[in-house]
Amino acid sequence: MFKSKKIVRPAYLKEGDKVALISPAYWVPQEAIKEAADTIRGWGLQPVIGPHTNILNMEAYAGTAEERTADLL
Repeated sequence: MFKSKKIVRPAYLKEGDKVALISPAYWVPQEAIKEAADTIRGWGLQPVIGPHTNILNMEAYAGTAEERTADLL
């Protein structure tokens, strides 16, 4: 009836890997993003902050829908 699906597990992050910090919906204060980036650096990883995370749109969102989408690319 049901076909079993194999679970694909990605490799663990290793030192030097890049980690994206984005705001896919609501705006986050830049101080919080900088704090997160510092934590990620402390783990030996490289934070990459989305260019639209600091844009406040309509007093709630991190840029327009198009800008937030662009941060994923």
